[in-house]
Amino acid sequence: MRSVLVSVLSLTVLATPGRGDLWPSENLIANPGFEAGDAKRATTWYVVGPGGGKGACAFENGAGRAGTRALKLGTTTGDFGIRTGKRRLPPGSKRASFEVQVKLIDSGPVYVCINWYSRDAKLLTSRSEAVSETCEWTRLAVTDDVPSAAKWIECIIWARDHSGVAFVDDACARALTDKPPPLDVLCNQVGYDPSRPAEILVQSTVPASGGGTYRAVDAQGQEVCKGQLSSAGAIPVWDRHYFIGVIDGLKPGSGYRVEAKVGGLSGASYPFSIARDVLKRRTVGPAAEFYYYQRCGCEVPGWHKACHMDDARMPDGSHRDVTGAWHDAGDYNKYNSCGFAALSVYALAYAYERAGKIMDEHARSKGVPSALNEAAWGADWLLKMQDEETGRLWANVYRGRVMTALYWAPPEYETDNKPGTDDDRPLLGHPKAHNYRNQRASAALALLGRLTKKQKYVQAAERFYHAITEKEREGEMAFSLLACLELEKVLGSAKYGSLARAHAQRLLERQIPSGRYKGGFARAPGGKTPHIGCTHLGSEVAALSLYALAHGDDLGIREALMGYLRFSQRLADNPFKISKLVQGGKPVFFLSVPWGTHHVAQNTMYLMQAWALTCAWKLTKDDAFLALATRQIDWVLGRNPFGLCMMEGQGSFNPPRYHHRYLSIPGHRRGAVPGAVCNGIARRQPGPDKPIFDMRTNTIPQFETNEPWLPHNATYLLAVSSR
Repeated sequence: MRSVLVSVLSLTVLATPGRGDLWPSENLIANPGFEAGDAKRATTWYVVGPGGGKGACAFENGAGRAGTRALKLGTTTGDFGIRTGKRRLPPGSKRASFEVQVKLIDSGPVYVCINWYSRDAKLLTSRSEAVSETCEWTRLAVTDDVPSAAKWIECIIWARDHSGVAFVDDACARALTDKPPPLDVLCNQVGYDPSRPAEILVQSTVPASGGGTYRAVDAQGQEVCKGQLSSAGAIPVWDRHYFIGVIDGLKPGSGYRVEAKVGGLSGASYPFSIARDVLKRRTVGPAAEFYYYQRCGCEVPGWHKACHMDDARMPDGSHRDVTGAWHDAGDYNKYNSCGFAALSVYALAYAYERAGKIMDEHARSKGVPSALNEAAWGADWLLKMQDEETGRLWANVYRGRVMTALYWAPPEYETDNKPGTDDDRPLLGHPKAHNYRNQRASAALALLGRLTKKQKYVQAAERFYHAITEKEREGEMAFSLLACLELEKVLGSAKYGSLARAHAQRLLERQIPSGRYKGGFARAPGGKTPHIGCTHLGSEVAALSLYALAHGDDLGIREALMGYLRFSQRLADNPFKISKLVQGGKPVFFLSVPWGTHHVAQNTMYLMQAWALTCAWKLTKDDAFLALATRQIDWVLGRNPFGLCMMEGQGSFNPPRYHHRYLSIPGHRRGAVPGAVCNGIARRQPGPDKPIFDMRTNTIPQFETNEPWLPHNATYLLAVSSR
């Protein structure tokens, strides 16, 4: 039937800058498609029934106009619907518009409304519009001038005395402001190698069909080149449009910036350098230095006194000396359960073998131990954690989540440092559980034993490798392969070469042969979903590449890697070219978890993928691998939606504050550990697939985004030292 709209005011003005020098804001609604939430509620939306109105409200899967879900309004008595709550208006707002898409199954009006509120949250005025007759998906909008005293806007969707069914989707509220929105020019803030183009990404809230222009300037502000920006597409749920500039031929130097113009807006990048092996030369040293400041069981001058000298109490109440290692993250616990201490030992030794001279020069300049000595510090703790009976690792030295959350003070005060007293931290996680930590320990100690020529590490590595069953080995086949490669090198044993070949064959059996995720690697042979998580992507590819580099390729590894490249390119089909997770059968930027569930952002995932792709590039010589690997590293070092360099002390814009107990140490209010790589960018939980990072400085920022963690630095070392 014919649709009757009380108002069809056009919003096209909001997509085109320049009308009276007013500019559109980003969408002020955090969950515009109702995708985040459950059947009874949508995140950031609230039920409203003014005047005692009642009704039926649900969020129905499969009913969405563009996405999956839509708001379903059933029978109502009086006025009943949902509201956004108050949203702060951008500075300089002059007009605003709120629009939705409506599908009306039966008669009865559906309204959209804007409420204006003063600074002290007093209602100033309202304006609403409605659709009243049956219609398919139709745009319903209300536009209004912003009252001079208004500081807040609230958007409401409701039905009045409605007897049918209405579906609502794709809510959008924008303000027109006299202040131009920022044009973000995003780059790797450390720099680029002169042998390859520098790829710059420009981010805008305003679409521009004609692209834009850029010019690169040197440290003195002199133009060195200029060119065109081409469209790189949009990420609709982020409400952002992207343009790309590929800059070639910049000469070695520092202080370069890129100035960009798009759609009447202008912006400039942070400075960056052009230098040969710039990432390796400038960042592997700081990435390893981070571990020194995280040390537990000794004094770290300028940071803390000797701490936790009483680790740890065994389950039977006896004492076992497991002092040493590193504080795992922004807390003071020490974890083996996920194998990240062992991964760190492996990464430090691996990077030292490839960039030892650079790392030694940095360590001497900072007065800290060498990366090889740091690896030995962690390795000696692994030896203490190896169970005499089983040959496996104990899991964690851990006081529990509650005690960890409550303690915010320097580490030396957490216990009395006297073994055998009541405050000794417990040793948890029986060695008979968890197999993958043992394989990581085997690879780490075999590699370190080869570099240091210390048999104690080699002997422990062999025992770790043989301590688990073949069935258990399936849980971490990639590091079983890496362990055999290292044991073969250090022992000269053909036995481990044969075992490495068998593990490589088992890994190849995990490659997904067809379907949406063809070319990816599943957790087990025959799996159809790729093995991806916030701390994992691509270890299989790294291991297979290193095997073929050592033994040649008579197993078809190169062919498998090309399939993985195509899979990875599909997974990174976005302007940033970053890899996505797979959740609920579909790719997402950021993991979604139920409210209250522990989760962290996924910088380790990006960096492990960068390591895998770089190892594959070393084998295949196909530059497409290196290009995609570089985009993952670029994300961490500044080419992300916040222009944030997530390695402390590198680039120009680091996290304002970290989630780290070290912020309680005098002189370290930011909690900033040199070289630390933080968890990274996440989504609000629960919430739509949009990026967040905690920029607060007046409180402890959230751990999901702002906390440093050992595996981030470990995978960074693996990725960058492999280049």
